[in-house]
Amino acid sequence: MIYVTADTHFGHDSIIEYCNRPFKSANAMDNQLIKNFNMRISDGDDLFILGDFTLAHSQNDGYFRSILKRLNGRKHLIMGNHDHCKAPFYNSVGFHSIHYPYFEHDGFVLCHDPALSEAAQDKPFMCGHVHTLFLAQRNVLNVGIDQHAYNPLRWDEAKKLWSQKCHCQATKQP
Repeated sequence: MIYVTADTHFGHDSIIEYCNRPFKSANAMDNQLIKNFNMRISDGDDLFILGDFTLAHSQNDGYFRSILKRLNGRKHLIMGNHDHCKAPFYNSVGFHSIHYPYFEHDGFVLCHDPALSEAAQDKPFMCGHVHTLFLAQRNVLNVGIDQHAYNPLRWDEAKKLWSQKCHCQATKQP
């Protein structure tokens, strides 16, 4: 099975206040996100993270490894504005694949920043980056955890939600 999410911001204390997340600390947030994800995702599943996995830097590769080891499934990163390391680093700590600035799957463009959708308004997009700003807009569905009760979405759930909430000029749903 395939899952999508964005903007986990593991280890980022300030995101709790910025997005009004219901956690007392980054550690409590990390533990709850991992629990939520692992209740849905199995080891044979694929998880596409549409950017901003964490704010930790490459000097803290142990932190990356510890989070990735605790998360079920194969993790694929579409890099976001807070993913500052180079692709070889992300591969070395446990991501199965790295993509920038987007990845296409099943007729959808998966990206971090929804601004990419401006150049291709006839394509369906899934994004992160905007946190609580919007759930759906024109041809873009925000799959970020702040919009989905701190859970990843199954691919079929995301496609159905896109079909219900978004309006694409060329097609209703791929």
